[in-house]
Amino acid sequence: MTATVAYQDYSSVVAGTISFTIEIVDPCASATIDLSVAVGNSVILDAAPTYIIGDDQDKQTFDFTKASVLGVTSICPQIEFKIVDADEASEPEIHSSANTNGIFTFDNANAELKTLTTDLTKAKTYNLKLKARFIGGTPAYSWDNS
Repeated sequence: MTATVAYQDYSSVVAGTISFTIEIVDPCASATIDLSVAVGNSVILDAAPTYIIGDDQDKQTFDFTKASVLGVTSICPQIEFKIVDADEASEPEIHSSANTNGIFTFDNANAELKTLTTDLTKAKTYNLKLKARFIGGTPAYSWDNS
């Protein structure tokens, strides 16, 4: 910005600057990924499946198209999913949990949780949790605790 000021018969040039900041907010960082919509229209088609030890491999299929994003009107990145062992405080992924490794496998690409074991000592109820987050982000988006 430049202004010319005349005072009596003397003219001078006055120059000035203004500093300001612009914050650009990622709307997806505060968005909520909703996995638990109405019954019959949920990401998890069977919330309490049963597997009998020694049976053929069981496959639970998820419908990830039912996941919805709340609190944002813009387009967020693709969502990725993982299944964790909620029986352990640190909630490790099922493939790295001593409790669930070798029983469950999660195929994210095909949206399938597979169960297979012949170990009779593994008979119990397992508390698993499906988590979701947007792919990418700097820093990386956090896993939703759904």
